[in-house]
This record gives sequence, structure tokens and C-alpha cells, in this order.
Amino acid sequence: MTLFTRIARLFGRRRFEDELDEEMRFHLEQSIERNLERGMSPIEARRQAMKEFGGIDQAKEESRDAWGVRLITDFIRDLRYAAKSLARVPGFTLIAVFTLSLGIGVNAIMYSFVRDAVLKPLARDKQLNLVEIYNSRADTDRDYRRWSYREYENLLAHEGLFQNVAAQSFSEQAVGQGEDLQGRFICMVSANYFDVVGVKPIQGRFFTDEEAAPDAMQPVAVANHTFWQRTGGGSDFVGSTIRVNKTEYTVIGITPEGFVGLNTSIGPDVWLPLGMNEAVFGRSIKDAVLYPLNLVGSLPRGMPLEAAKARLASVNQHLNDQALPEDNGPRQLIIAPPSRNNLGNNQPRDESYLELFAILSMCLAATVLIVACLNLTNMILARGTNRRKEIAIRLSLGASRGRIVRQLATEGMLLSLLGGAVGLYLSYWAGEAMLAFALEFFAASKFVLSVQPYFDVSIIGVTLAFCALATLAASLGPALRITRPDLVEDIKRQGSGGGAGSNWRRFFSLGNSLVMLQIALSLAMLFAAALFVRSANSIAYMDQGYETEGQVVAHLDYGLTDLDETGLETRQNELLRHMAGVSGEDNVALSSSVPYNFELNWRPIYRADGRQNATETDPYGPKFWAGHTAVSETYFDTLNIPVLRGRTFTYAESTQADGPKVAIIDTQLAELLFDDVDPLGQYIYLGEDAAASGDPTHAMEVVGIVRSPREEIFRRNAPERIYRPFGQARPRNLYLHVASRDEIQEIATLRRELRQFDDATPVLFIRPLASFIELNINTLLIKMAGITFGVFGGVALVLAIVGVYGVKSHAVSSRTREIGIRMALGARSVDVMGLILRQGTLQAAVGIGIGVTLAVGTSRILSAMLYESSGSNTPTLIGSAVILLAAVLTACWVPARRATRVDPAITLREE
Repeated sequence: MTLFTRIARLFGRRRFEDELDEEMRFHLEQSIERNLERGMSPIEARRQAMKEFGGIDQAKEESRDAWGVRLITDFIRDLRYAAKSLARVPGFTLIAVFTLSLGIGVNAIMYSFVRDAVLKPLARDKQLNLVEIYNSRADTDRDYRRWSYREYENLLAHEGLFQNVAAQSFSEQAVGQGEDLQGRFICMVSANYFDVVGVKPIQGRFFTDEEAAPDAMQPVAVANHTFWQRTGGGSDFVGSTIRVNKTEYTVIGITPEGFVGLNTSIGPDVWLPLGMNEAVFGRSIKDAVLYPLNLVGSLPRGMPLEAAKARLASVNQHLNDQALPEDNGPRQLIIAPPSRNNLGNNQPRDESYLELFAILSMCLAATVLIVACLNLTNMILARGTNRRKEIAIRLSLGASRGRIVRQLATEGMLLSLLGGAVGLYLSYWAGEAMLAFALEFFAASKFVLSVQPYFDVSIIGVTLAFCALATLAASLGPALRITRPDLVEDIKRQGSGGGAGSNWRRFFSLGNSLVMLQIALSLAMLFAAALFVRSANSIAYMDQGYETEGQVVAHLDYGLTDLDETGLETRQNELLRHMAGVSGEDNVALSSSVPYNFELNWRPIYRADGRQNATETDPYGPKFWAGHTAVSETYFDTLNIPVLRGRTFTYAESTQADGPKVAIIDTQLAELLFDDVDPLGQYIYLGEDAAASGDPTHAMEVVGIVRSPREEIFRRNAPERIYRPFGQARPRNLYLHVASRDEIQEIATLRRELRQFDDATPVLFIRPLASFIELNINTLLIKMAGITFGVFGGVALVLAIVGVYGVKSHAVSSRTREIGIRMALGARSVDVMGLILRQGTLQAAVGIGIGVTLAVGTSRILSAMLYESSGSNTPTLIGSAVILLAAVLTACWVPARRATRVDPAITLREE
């Protein structure tokens, strides 16, 4: 029989049934006529025909089997029966669907985010065969740095390995429209950048070779889709202008939604052509000793990464043959897969933590689904016990065990599909809510956040897979158990209270064992959530090495003005005096950077007497790196940074460029530079040019040692820092610090005073100093993880309560006769309640004992992803266990309370 005929008979069943009836009657009548021709009486002829035919219904069944659609019709029949059966128990159905929807919904939403943040870019990068190209020194020191445009052109001209190479340069600039500017990330790119990364504009176009050529100075820009939406999303946006620093740029294109460059979730507001480098940074991109670029290349399609690494030697030789002395020795190319969250880092980063986070997230989500399945298993077992009479009758009437198992599994499948449908809706709603929350969370950050959980065929497919898993895990096992041939006898023994030795069997029954496993998994989930929440809260109280409370910062960019050096010095000195008169001399300071603001300026440091230890690769002596910050004389007092030894800067040093050069270093840099001598009074060079000159007038005297502030959440020690007086390192981009008791009031006062001081003062923002920590990407990610895993823990706790309540309710109902007899023999209500609660407490204790082992293992896995994970987790574990125990006892209390209302007279009369 053809497939078309089978489908036709499946959907045209009524017509084919009528034809089958007619065919059966025809064959029967033909047999009767033949018997009549043989001389039989009409009654005998019909009886013999029926005997030969073997029964019309049996013949119909054989014909239906021959159609090849029996399994489908049986499944449809089972589905209808399952729907009617579940409709008769709406309470059971609602709880089961709710339980599964939580488990399936959590897994669907986590898969959506993990796919968008981790899996999707891997597929794109693999298809394009992209790699990031890093530049290191060819020795053990590595000494990574970025690329010059000259080196980029040499690499682009070399044929043999890379099919194409694109250049990009990230930086923070003042971005906006009109006078409304904010410090945001931009990315300057080569003309072929968008072709290399494989995107097309949704409106307009991308850069031409002429626009991106060195010193082309054609002010055009490509806008991020999110930036376009943030500015109103108007249809006339292409062709409008946006401002970057002092220059107006014409928008020529918009990138696709969700595109943020090579990164997966964070990126710039706008892309500018490399030809505008001089307008942004004041230096030509062709400057031979300017190294601002990060490079990304495309390998030949299908070439493995290891094979490409084996061919790097010729490329290295080509670059070194054309190197300049300023390139600091022979260089070595290193290639690696594109980083997922890397805004212009100059060296490969280990991002295994992202895979770990994705795996952990899916594992915890899977644990929620397992707990939900355990709940459903217990509920099906309990309901199966109540259906023992129905199943026994069906078995006695000849139904096969496999047929009943299939029917019960169909009920479980229907529950799973309903739970999956509700879970899919919940995941869509939760995804939209989480995305809106995340966008609001990141709204004040400097970069575009692009995490767009979207629903497509893959989400539906994954949800169906979760439904199938739930069906197998929660339905098949109970169906096999409750259809055992000795089912009725087992239930009778349980229902009668069992024998003397039945207490332990009852305690470790399948239902109770599943509840204890569920409690164990819930404790591990709750503990993981508590660790993330504790980690997020700990950030607010960690020692930063400086005062954050009551501190307000204003970002001023004098690079947006036309002031010359003399005018800049005068204006900044006047600003400092003006604000000191308003807020107090010791409460106002200037600096060139703020901790946690992605702008620590790393500079090479040399000891003035370091030439005696010079080598071929370090001709000026050992080189050390430190973050450079220019500060006014009151900076350390304003931020309450302790000066451990020596002194701070004087007023003259802070305001004048003349005079002896001085510096203050932190304890880490002092240890690196002067491990053998007292740092105070020693001389150092800042930068390779100063060290190369060997001029003592270019050396700086170390006049103080301070404790340096932290710059990163996960870095235990603060980075090495060097501070120079503001007058000797006059930056155009600066931060005004004001200490105040009332941050909110101070923000309004500072905004008013800056406007009165100079209407043209380019103020990019005014905000609390603590906000730089709160808006740090690592802080935001930890807080988001804390919220996410907190929800996981809450869901696990709810499921544990539902599961314990369901099992205890069934246990109480099945022990009604035993409870009635106990109360008839004199047991008090408090004794019965104590019996139920003791058993619940003991089961909870066993589950928590198992859960403690799982929780300890969980904490070890999470340690790399948490702030301050090295501290004791015992209080957190104890707190999680107490919360779970309280929830379990609450779930036991309701059935126990109901058990005390059993009337012994009614119970015994029914028996």
C-alpha cells in the first residue's frame, strides 16, 4: 500500500469505514448465497457463513491492520482518552503542567541566551574562518602590543596565508548629537572590515577605500543598530549627522540588528573610517611609531587553526625584514579565535570561563527540569496508586501490559506537551523581561549591549526535545511500575499499614526516595544561587583602596575646545580654584583617569640607573609597566588614599609645568623597581624616549609611596601605578573629583557651578564615583548572574515544596485507616502531627545530607566565577539548608494538619 493511500485512509477514515462495512456485508452475503445454492436453509446458511467468516469485527481489525495506520489511530485514540482522563482531575493536571512549564521554560530561556552569547558567534566565526592576529616580541617576555598602520599594510600585502586582513581601533570618545555628548566607545576600521566579518548594511552603505585611506579626512560614520534605535529610529537617520568630539559626521549606513563587531554582546556606538584618525587622536594613522590597531584576518575556507599556525614563519620573516628599530626587536605573530567580549585587547584572552558559564547555566537549568520531572514522577505514581482498580480490570480483560504502558505514557506525553507550550510562552515572556532589565541595567555603560534572545525553529525543536525528555523521565518509569502484575497485592499491603518491618520500606519507598533526591538537588541549586547573590553583594563592600561614599565625579573633555596649552593650563587652574572655593580645598581634586573606567594608561618605566643591567633586547635596562595617572596635589586627600611614605605633590608641582620632575608610585611598583634599595629619592624614566635620551633632567624623582586603588573585580592586587603632578602632565581629558556628604545634592550643585564657571565647559557626565564600580562590566555580569541563579534557586525551592506536599498528601490519604486506628486507641492530634512531621524532617535531613555533598562540589566549580569565593561558604550552606528545611516542614505541615482531622469512628465504620 502506498504512503499516499495510507494518508488518505487516515484522514478519510469515516468514508473508508463505510466502504469497509459495505465490503464485509458483500462477502458475507456472497457466502450465504453459496450455502443456499448447496441446499441449506436460510438460518443454517447464515450460521455457516458467519462461522467461516470468523466474525465481522475481527475481520475489520485485520483489514485496518493491513492499512498500515493502526499505530497512528491507536495513538489518536490514546490521546483522546488521555485528554478526558486528565480533564477529570483538573487539580492534578494544573499542578503537573505548572511544574513542567517551570522546568521546560527555564531550560528554553537559558538555551536561548547561551545560543546567542556563546554558540551563535562560534558558528559565524567557523564559517568565515576568522582569527585575531596578535603582535608579540619574539622572546619569552612576549611584550604584546598593537599594530602600526605600516605593519598592517605589510601584512595585507603578503600573499600566502590570510585571504584578507582588516584593522580596527577601539577608544572612548565624546559621542552624541548636537551639544548632547556622552563618553561612549567608537571603533575606527579599515574599508574592508565589514566584508571580512561578513555583514551587510540594513540601510545605506559601508566605507569606501577612499574614505578609509590614511589622512582622507572624510567625516562619514556607520551607526550601530542599537544607537540608531536609541536616537529614535527615524527613517531619515541615514544622511543625518552625529558628533564625535568636535567633528560632525554624516551617517552613511546602519549595521544589522545584533551586530557589534567580533564581540558577541558588547560593542561601539559608531564606526569611523581610519582616514579620520587625525581628527580623533590628533596624529596621522601613517605615523610609523603609532601602534593603535587590532587586526582580524580570514583564513582560507576549511584551513584548521593549527595548520595556519604552522605557516606563520614566512609571514613573521616578511614583517621582520621590513621592521624599524622603533619596533623594539623581532616580532612574532600569534593567531587565535576571535574573542567574544574583547574591546581592543592587545593579547589573546582565555575565555574558557564563558564556556564554563554556559555549561553551568545549562546544567543548573537541567537540574530544575530534573526536579520538575521528579515531581511529576511522584504525582503519576500517586495517581497510579489511586487507579489500581481501573488498571487491574483492564489487565484482567486481556489488555496487554505494553498497551496500558503506552496509554499511560501518552498521558505523560500530553502533560509534557502542555507544560512545554506553557513553558515556551513563559520563556518568551521571561526572555523579553530579562532583556529589558539587562538593557536598563547596562543603560549607563559606555558600550552597546546586544543580547537578543530570539525564538525560531531551533527553540521549538529544543523545547520538544525537553518535552520528550520529560516524558521519558517522568512517565515511562511510573507506567512500568504501576502496571506490574502484583500491583493490587502491593497496594493492599501498603494500604493496610504493612507489617512490623514495613516502616523502613515505607520510608525508602520510591516516592519518598525521589523526594529526598529532589531535596538534595534543590539544596545544591539554592546554594549556588546564594553564592552568586553573596558575591554580587560583596562587591559593594569590598575594599577598593580609596573612598567611594560621598564622592562625585565630573568628566570634562577640553579636547573639544580650541584652547592652546597656555589657555588650557589657565582654565584648569581657575577651575580648581573655583571649585575649591565652593566645596573646600581638601574636597576637590583633578585626575586624568578613574578606576574601573577602562582607561588606565599603561606606560613603560625604567630605573635611571638601569643601563648597568642592559641587554640586547632591553638596551636601557629592565622595563616595567605601570598605569599612569596625572593628579592634582589634593587628589590623595580627597579620595582618602593613604600616603604610606614620603609626601604628596605641592601646589606648584600641580599647577606649573616648570620645575624638577617628580612622581609618586604605589607599593607594587616600588617592589618591582626598587626591591634592593629605598624607593624614596630614587630616579626613574617614564617612557622609552626619556630612557633612550639618558638625560637626567628627563628623570623623575620618587617623592612618595601610596596604596593604589583596585581596577578590576577579579584581580586580587591593584595594578602597578605611577602618579605625576597635573602641572607636569597636563591632560585635556580630565575628571573633577568632589567629596560631599550628599551625592545627589552635590551633583546638582556641581552642574550649576560648572555652568556658571564656563558655559562652554565640555561636561560629558556627572555621577557618583561608586557608579564606576557598579557599572563595570564584571560587576554587571555578576549581578545579572546573581539574579538569574537566584531565580533558579527560587524555582527549585518552589518545586521542592510542591513535591514534598504532593507526596505527603498522598501518604496521609493512603494511611487514613492507620491514623484512624491510632486516634481510636488514644493518640492525640499533636501525636499524629508529630508523626508526620518527624518523618518529613528525617527525610529532609537525609536529602539535605546528600545535598551538602553536591553543594560542596558546586562551590568548587563556581569558585572561578565568583568574587571573594575563597572565603568560608559554611554560613551560606547552613543558611541555604535552614531555608530549605523550613520550606519542607511547611509543605509537611499542611497534610499533617489535615491528618489530625481524621474522624476515627467514620474511618472504622468504612472499614
